[in-house]
Amino acid sequence: MAGQDTGPLADRPKRPTGRILRAAEAKAWQDGYGFLEAARQDAERLREAGRRAYAAEYAQGYEDGIAEGKREAARLVAATTAKLDRYFEGVESQVGELVLEVTRRLLGSFDLDELVAKIARQAVAEVRQAKYLRLTVHPDAHDRVRAELDTLARERQFGFALEIEADPTLARDACIVASEAAVIDAGVGTQLDAIAAALGSARKAAS
Repeated sequence: MAGQDTGPLADRPKRPTGRILRAAEAKAWQDGYGFLEAARQDAERLREAGRRAYAAEYAQGYEDGIAEGKREAARLVAATTAKLDRYFEGVESQVGELVLEVTRRLLGSFDLDELVAKIARQAVAEVRQAKYLRLTVHPDAHDRVRAELDTLARERQFGFALEIEADPTLARDACIVASEAAVIDAGVGTQLDAIAAALGSARKAAS
Protein backbone atom coordinates (compact mmCIF):
# COMPACT_ATOMS: atom_id res chain seq x y z
CA MET A 1 0.00 0.00 0.00
CA ALA A 2 1.35 3.48 -0.92
CA GLY A 3 2.65 5.42 2.12
CA GLN A 4 3.29 2.31 4.29
CA ASP A 5 6.94 1.58 5.07
CA THR A 6 8.05 -1.93 4.16
CA GLY A 7 11.81 -1.36 3.82
CA PRO A 8 14.66 -1.55 6.27
CA LEU A 9 13.37 1.61 8.09
CA ALA A 10 10.06 0.01 8.97
CA ASP A 11 11.24 -0.66 12.54
CA ARG A 12 12.21 2.95 13.26
CA PRO A 13 10.71 4.48 16.45
CA LYS A 14 7.33 6.03 15.89
CA ARG A 15 7.87 8.62 18.72
CA PRO A 16 10.74 9.83 20.90
CA THR A 17 11.90 7.20 23.35
CA GLY A 18 12.18 9.69 26.16
CA ARG A 19 9.57 12.01 27.57
CA ILE A 20 11.67 15.16 27.27
CA LEU A 21 13.48 16.15 24.01
CA ARG A 22 16.01 18.81 23.63
CA ALA A 23 15.48 21.30 20.78
CA ALA A 24 18.30 19.78 18.71
CA GLU A 25 16.83 16.28 19.07
CA ALA A 26 13.38 17.50 18.09
CA LYS A 27 14.86 19.17 15.03
CA ALA A 28 16.63 15.94 14.08
CA TRP A 29 13.37 13.98 14.39
CA GLN A 30 11.54 16.48 12.23
CA ASP A 31 14.29 16.51 9.59
CA GLY A 32 14.43 12.71 9.56
CA TYR A 33 10.72 12.32 9.07
CA GLY A 34 10.74 15.00 6.36
CA PHE A 35 13.52 13.16 4.54
CA LEU A 36 11.70 9.84 4.74
CA GLU A 37 8.48 11.37 3.45
CA ALA A 38 10.32 12.98 0.53
CA ALA A 39 12.06 9.68 -0.22
CA ARG A 40 8.73 7.85 -0.11
CA GLN A 41 7.17 10.33 -2.55
CA ASP A 42 10.17 10.05 -4.88
CA ALA A 43 9.91 6.27 -4.81
CA GLU A 44 6.20 6.44 -5.63
CA ARG A 45 6.87 8.80 -8.53
CA LEU A 46 9.54 6.43 -9.83
CA ARG A 47 7.16 3.46 -9.59
CA GLU A 48 4.44 5.38 -11.43
CA ALA A 49 6.88 6.49 -14.10
CA GLY A 50 8.01 2.88 -14.45
CA ARG A 51 4.42 1.67 -14.85
CA ARG A 52 3.72 4.29 -17.52
CA ALA A 53 6.93 3.43 -19.37
CA TYR A 54 6.08 -0.29 -19.27
CA ALA A 55 2.55 0.36 -20.50
CA ALA A 56 3.86 2.56 -23.31
CA GLU A 57 6.43 -0.04 -24.37
CA TYR A 58 3.81 -2.79 -24.20
CA ALA A 59 1.39 -0.78 -26.33
CA GLN A 60 4.11 0.04 -28.84
CA GLY A 61 5.15 -3.59 -28.98
CA TYR A 62 1.52 -4.59 -29.52
CA GLU A 63 1.12 -2.08 -32.36
CA ASP A 64 4.40 -3.22 -33.90
CA GLY A 65 3.23 -6.82 -33.67
CA ILE A 66 -0.07 -5.97 -35.35
CA ALA A 67 1.73 -4.10 -38.15
CA GLU A 68 4.16 -6.97 -38.69
CA GLY A 69 1.26 -9.43 -38.70
CA LYS A 70 -0.50 -7.41 -41.39
CA ARG A 71 2.67 -7.28 -43.48
CA GLU A 72 3.15 -11.03 -43.14
CA ALA A 73 -0.50 -11.66 -44.05
CA ALA A 74 -0.10 -9.49 -47.15
CA ARG A 75 3.02 -11.43 -48.14
CA LEU A 76 1.21 -14.74 -47.68
CA VAL A 77 -1.78 -13.56 -49.74
CA ALA A 78 0.50 -12.35 -52.55
CA ALA A 79 2.48 -15.60 -52.55
CA THR A 80 -0.68 -17.72 -52.54
CA THR A 81 -2.22 -15.66 -55.35
CA ALA A 82 0.92 -16.07 -57.46
CA LYS A 83 0.88 -19.84 -56.90
CA LEU A 84 -2.80 -20.04 -57.85
CA ASP A 85 -2.19 -17.97 -60.99
CA ARG A 86 0.62 -20.30 -62.05
CA TYR A 87 -1.52 -23.34 -61.31
CA PHE A 88 -4.55 -22.12 -63.26
CA GLU A 89 -2.33 -20.95 -66.10
CA GLY A 90 -0.92 -24.45 -66.37
CA VAL A 91 -4.37 -26.02 -66.12
CA GLU A 92 -5.74 -23.67 -68.79
CA SER A 93 -2.87 -24.53 -71.11
CA GLN A 94 -3.37 -28.26 -70.56
CA VAL A 95 -7.13 -28.01 -71.09
CA GLY A 96 -6.66 -26.06 -74.33
CA GLU A 97 -4.16 -28.59 -75.63
CA LEU A 98 -6.42 -31.45 -74.58
CA VAL A 99 -9.42 -29.94 -76.38
CA LEU A 100 -7.41 -29.51 -79.57
CA GLU A 101 -6.05 -33.05 -79.36
CA VAL A 102 -9.52 -34.49 -78.81
CA THR A 103 -10.84 -32.42 -81.72
CA ARG A 104 -8.09 -33.69 -84.01
CA ARG A 105 -8.82 -37.27 -83.02
CA LEU A 106 -12.55 -36.82 -83.54
CA LEU A 107 -12.00 -35.24 -86.93
CA GLY A 108 -9.62 -38.05 -87.78
CA SER A 109 -12.43 -40.54 -87.26
CA PHE A 110 -14.50 -38.91 -90.04
CA ASP A 111 -14.07 -39.23 -93.75
CA LEU A 112 -11.51 -36.53 -94.55
CA ASP A 113 -12.85 -35.87 -98.05
CA GLU A 114 -16.33 -35.37 -96.63
CA LEU A 115 -14.97 -32.89 -94.08
CA VAL A 116 -13.27 -30.91 -96.82
CA ALA A 117 -16.51 -30.92 -98.84
CA LYS A 118 -18.47 -29.60 -95.85
CA ILE A 119 -15.86 -26.87 -95.30
CA ALA A 120 -16.05 -25.89 -98.98
CA ARG A 121 -19.85 -25.74 -98.82
CA GLN A 122 -19.71 -23.51 -95.71
CA ALA A 123 -17.13 -21.21 -97.27
CA VAL A 124 -19.15 -20.75 -100.45
CA ALA A 125 -22.42 -20.28 -98.54
CA GLU A 126 -20.94 -17.42 -96.52
CA VAL A 127 -19.73 -15.47 -99.56
CA ARG A 128 -21.88 -12.38 -100.00
CA GLN A 129 -20.06 -10.05 -102.37
CA ALA A 130 -17.85 -11.62 -105.00
CA LYS A 131 -17.73 -11.84 -108.78
CA TYR A 132 -15.53 -14.88 -108.93
CA LEU A 133 -14.65 -17.72 -106.55
CA ARG A 134 -12.11 -20.50 -106.96
CA LEU A 135 -11.72 -23.46 -104.61
CA THR A 136 -8.55 -25.54 -104.71
CA VAL A 137 -8.43 -28.91 -102.92
CA HIS A 138 -6.48 -32.15 -102.97
CA PRO A 139 -7.42 -34.43 -105.90
CA ASP A 140 -8.82 -37.08 -103.52
CA ALA A 141 -11.38 -34.57 -102.24
CA HIS A 142 -12.17 -32.96 -105.61
CA ASP A 143 -15.15 -35.10 -106.61
CA ARG A 144 -16.73 -34.95 -103.15
CA VAL A 145 -16.36 -31.17 -103.06
CA ARG A 146 -17.90 -30.78 -106.50
CA ALA A 147 -20.86 -32.96 -105.57
CA GLU A 148 -21.44 -30.99 -102.37
CA LEU A 149 -21.33 -27.65 -104.19
CA ASP A 150 -23.60 -28.93 -106.96
CA THR A 151 -26.14 -29.73 -104.26
CA LEU A 152 -25.74 -26.23 -102.82
CA ALA A 153 -26.16 -24.70 -106.28
CA ARG A 154 -29.54 -26.40 -106.64
CA GLU A 155 -30.62 -24.89 -103.32
CA ARG A 156 -29.57 -21.30 -104.01
CA GLN A 157 -28.13 -19.02 -106.67
CA PHE A 158 -24.49 -18.17 -106.10
CA GLY A 159 -24.44 -14.87 -107.96
CA PHE A 160 -20.78 -15.39 -108.89
CA ALA A 161 -18.70 -17.65 -111.10
CA LEU A 162 -17.42 -20.74 -109.26
CA GLU A 163 -14.43 -22.89 -110.21
CA ILE A 164 -13.07 -25.99 -108.46
CA GLU A 165 -9.47 -27.07 -109.01
CA ALA A 166 -7.37 -30.00 -107.79
CA ASP A 167 -3.76 -29.59 -106.62
CA PRO A 168 -1.79 -32.71 -105.61
CA THR A 169 0.71 -30.60 -103.67
CA LEU A 170 -1.93 -29.63 -101.11
CA ALA A 171 -2.60 -31.53 -97.90
CA ARG A 172 -5.57 -33.90 -97.87
CA ASP A 173 -7.49 -31.56 -95.55
CA ALA A 174 -6.64 -28.34 -97.41
CA CYS A 175 -9.25 -26.05 -98.92
CA ILE A 176 -8.00 -22.82 -100.50
CA VAL A 177 -10.73 -20.27 -101.21
CA ALA A 178 -9.76 -17.43 -103.54
CA SER A 179 -11.76 -14.46 -104.77
CA GLU A 180 -10.81 -11.27 -106.54
CA ALA A 181 -10.34 -9.69 -103.10
CA ALA A 182 -8.62 -12.32 -100.93
CA VAL A 183 -7.21 -15.83 -100.59
CA ILE A 184 -8.16 -17.88 -97.53
CA ASP A 185 -6.97 -21.29 -96.34
CA ALA A 186 -10.11 -22.84 -94.88
CA GLY A 187 -8.61 -26.31 -94.43
CA VAL A 188 -9.18 -28.40 -91.31
CA GLY A 189 -5.56 -28.32 -90.14
CA THR A 190 -5.24 -24.60 -90.75
CA GLN A 191 -8.37 -23.85 -88.73
CA LEU A 192 -7.14 -25.97 -85.81
CA ASP A 193 -3.78 -24.21 -85.92
CA ALA A 194 -5.58 -20.85 -85.85
CA ILE A 195 -7.56 -21.95 -82.79
CA ALA A 196 -4.36 -23.06 -81.04
CA ALA A 197 -2.70 -19.73 -81.84
CA ALA A 198 -5.72 -17.82 -80.52
CA LEU A 199 -5.63 -19.79 -77.26
CA GLY A 200 -1.93 -19.06 -76.90
CA SER A 201 -2.48 -15.35 -77.47
CA ALA A 202 -5.29 -15.29 -74.92
CA ARG A 203 -3.05 -16.92 -72.30
CA LYS A 204 -0.27 -14.40 -72.95
CA ALA A 205 -2.71 -11.48 -72.74
CA ALA A 206 -4.12 -12.80 -69.46
CA SER A 207 -0.64 -13.14 -67.94
